[in-house]
Amino acid sequence: MSNEKDLLGKIQAISSIIAAIAIPLVIAGVGWMLQANIAEQGLQKDYVAMAIKILTDEQNAEDDNLREWAVSVLDKTAPVPFTPELREQLQSGEVKFGGFYFPRPPEQLMEPPRPLIDLPENEPATVGDVFDNALDNRERFQANAIRHRLLQQWIRETEQVVKEGNRKLREIESQ
Repeated sequence: MSNEKDLLGKIQAISSIIAAIAIPLVIAGVGWMLQANIAEQGLQKDYVAMAIKILTDEQNAEDDNLREWAVSVLDKTAPVPFTPELREQLQSGEVKFGGFYFPRPPEQLMEPPRPLIDLPENEPATVGDVFDNALDNRERFQANAIRHRLLQQWIRETEQVVKEGNRKLREIESQ
């Protein structure tokens, strides 16, 4: 019985020594792995931020190699790989991201205003000429005014959409 107690005491002493050594080693190993993982994630975050800056900076629009590198970085870190079409669109700058941007107005609203028609200076104008000219210019003026109002309306509505999108983006980023 005393041999069993001695053996049990020795086993307990040895296991206490092993535990005293192993537990800090395991904690240190797990801590090191967690720290390495956090450092890797931080590095990936920095590379993603750099890639997005490259793709959104207009100065890099013509540097195909740099844009290709940036898209590769994003593709490598994305949980779902990019389709070949999306890769091509990102590299060409066709797809914009990284926040909301102000889109270009419809082409019809970007046409220059129609110039008004002057009366001929070198010949006398009749009342009919003045009347016809006034009607033509009124029509041109109205078309210009409508286009101008529509452009203003489009800008205001687009600004609201962009402001709302940026507000939501800031809310998401602050969480």
